[in-house]
Amino acid sequence: MKSLPVWIGLMGLSLLLCGAGPSSAPVEHRTLLNGQVQYDSPAGWAFSQKHAAQDSAVFVSEDRHGGMTLNVQPEGMTPSDIIAVAILKKIREERAKPGVKVIQQAKIEHDPNFEIRISEAYEEDKNVYSKLYLYRQRGKRTLSVTVTALNPADDDAKRAILHAGEEVLLSVKWTKK
Repeated sequence: MKSLPVWIGLMGLSLLLCGAGPSSAPVEHRTLLNGQVQYDSPAGWAFSQKHAAQDSAVFVSEDRHGGMTLNVQPEGMTPSDIIAVAILKKIREERAKPGVKVIQQAKIEHDPNFEIRISEAYEEDKNVYSKLYLYRQRGKRTLSVTVTALNPADDDAKRAILHAGEEVLLSVKWTKK
């Protein structure tokens, strides 16, 4: 596989720890790939202009307990069970490093809305991370969201953060530009 987007989660994590800069905003209609991909930003999350790219967008929740990256995968990347297992393997290798305590082993979950859905939870450097990796085929391309809940106040807060990632990916539309 040419590109495993696990690094995207790391970029989101660095934003959580370092801050995204801009203030939060209501839902906005945004685009990627020169308008070919349309999506709704998560309500109450800040868009990081600093980390903006042609094929990706990064958001941080107002309370800085949530980080999210929306990414357009390279052409030809089609979500499949083989890709899901490769991503799962890579995540588990990362969590096997010293200093990481796995709370919930990364696992593939079946969801009719997404071709790939993987969740995990772990503790590192006295921080608890709950992560969700989602992949969805839209039009000509596959899009992914990696969303991280960092030390959420409670289970409801964690669910709200992870749900925001689902909503963003479900809002994606491919245009005919």
